[in-house]
Amino acid sequence: MLINDIFVCFLIYPVLQVNIVRVDWSNTYAELKCHSSCSPAVHPSYIWFKNGENIQIETSSFRRHFYPKDSFACALKGYEKFPSSSVCVHGQSCYRVMYDVKSICSLEGSSVDISSTYFSYWYSETEIWFSPDRSHQWQNPTQPEDISKDSQYAGRVQVIETWRGRSTLRISDLRERDSAQYHFKFKTGRFEWKSSLPGTTLTVTALKVQVTMATFQQDHTEAELRCHHSCSPAGRISYVWFKNGEKILNEEKSSYKDLFYPGNNISCAVRGLESHRSASLYALKAPSVSTSPSGEIMEGTSVTLNCNSDADGAVKFSWYKRNRTLSSKEAELIFGSVLSSDSGDYCCTAENELGKRTSEGIFINVKYGPRLSTVSVSPSAEIVEGSSVTMACSSDANPAANYTWYRENEESPEASGPTFTITYIRAEQSGNYYCEAHNGIGRHNSILIVIDVTGAWTSTVVVTTMVVVLAIILLSVFILIKKKRASKQQCEERPDDNREQCLPTQGQQEEQDDLHYSSVKFTKNQAESLYSNIRPAQRHRHNEEELYEGVEYSAITFNKGPSAPN
Repeated sequence: MLINDIFVCFLIYPVLQVNIVRVDWSNTYAELKCHSSCSPAVHPSYIWFKNGENIQIETSSFRRHFYPKDSFACALKGYEKFPSSSVCVHGQSCYRVMYDVKSICSLEGSSVDISSTYFSYWYSETEIWFSPDRSHQWQNPTQPEDISKDSQYAGRVQVIETWRGRSTLRISDLRERDSAQYHFKFKTGRFEWKSSLPGTTLTVTALKVQVTMATFQQDHTEAELRCHHSCSPAGRISYVWFKNGEKILNEEKSSYKDLFYPGNNISCAVRGLESHRSASLYALKAPSVSTSPSGEIMEGTSVTLNCNSDADGAVKFSWYKRNRTLSSKEAELIFGSVLSSDSGDYCCTAENELGKRTSEGIFINVKYGPRLSTVSVSPSAEIVEGSSVTMACSSDANPAANYTWYRENEESPEASGPTFTITYIRAEQSGNYYCEAHNGIGRHNSILIVIDVTGAWTSTVVVTTMVVVLAIILLSVFILIKKKRASKQQCEERPDDNREQCLPTQGQQEEQDDLHYSSVKFTKNQAESLYSNIRPAQRHRHNEEELYEGVEYSAITFNKGPSAPN
């Protein structure tokens, strides 16, 4: 049998007893043995008590000197709460205390009698009841406090002696805190009972309303309730039920069935002890959510959301953000350092045995200063003097940011608003620009935008030059085609025997296909008119007929006109 099996055996049977194996009267020695009806397979250690005091012996049997007034008891080590009864070595008149019962269970508000029979051998001088479980008793365990002098029992304790050798402790109007172990102690002129052996354990239980069946509806709950306590008192007990503080007539059973709406509360009591009702079971109303501290919520601060329920007793809480369940199961949802991402709608639920109710949502608006400012410019290509330029700025902020535009190294702002437009930009407005985003919480500067304005005359010259070059190329191609056609026509009009001589060879044909300019010059800042140095070539005739109608240019000079006005 294992140790756990021994423990179960102790709970069912009084398994330990002290057997007197042999007594040596001449030398007043006795051999004692602690006998267990559980017959453990292991070899446990034992604890022995002499006259209520623990002695250092751990074997199941021993031989010891004794006096006729001595008593002995034993217990298994680790199970000191389940000792054997004290046994006198000689006769039945020895020092010992025997309690009527080892444990008592009583209802809160009721009364209890704890009785003991004792043998003092000599006339006792003092007799007290005490509780070693009281916290202040451990300060001086050798001198326990008489319970009748304890202020927590004032007016509720009475010691009754029915005859010499019997004492009864009566405690009335029991409270749950009275649950403890109670001992009796006596003292004579020559002896003091040590009380290391356990006394009587008192358990005081309060009534509790339990839900044995419940059907939840949107606006109410149909439930069957039970008035429960952990004691099992003998005889039939009549109960009293209360709903919203009013006694429910003709309900004397331990169970009660009804419809319960939000705000209803139910309690029960034992008839005759109506002043000691159970804790109320409350049909929950919808909770509400509040913030602490109240007012604006700034990013980085500590914020607490409170799920406020009007229920007493055990309530389970759950938190939700946009229908997503959060991990917190407490009445408080704490943000040690709230983030902008924590903004959103929150709600909570409160739940007990009579149902679950959900609060209305509350919106948490976390405010923060501008950040991540971005800028853009339009047009993004080359900016020409006299054109229109627009710069735009945006920033992440709550509340929304205001914008001010600055030119680098300039203290005065250029403009305000998310966009800054210059409708007719000038070259002197070139420079680096940036925007400052700001709200009541903070401010943030964007990166620099480089605005480089190109003069209008430069663009005009480039365009004019390109147009002139293109015109020359087209004119040259036209002249070459014209010459080739005229030459071919003259050859065709000659007699057949002379036609081949005027036709160009293959090499000549290729040379004629190439248009050649002996010189092309571009001159700058000259006053002469455009094309003033273009000279027509002399016409060549063959057989008094014009072979070419085109004009060949041996030199072309481009003169640049005056600069464009600013």
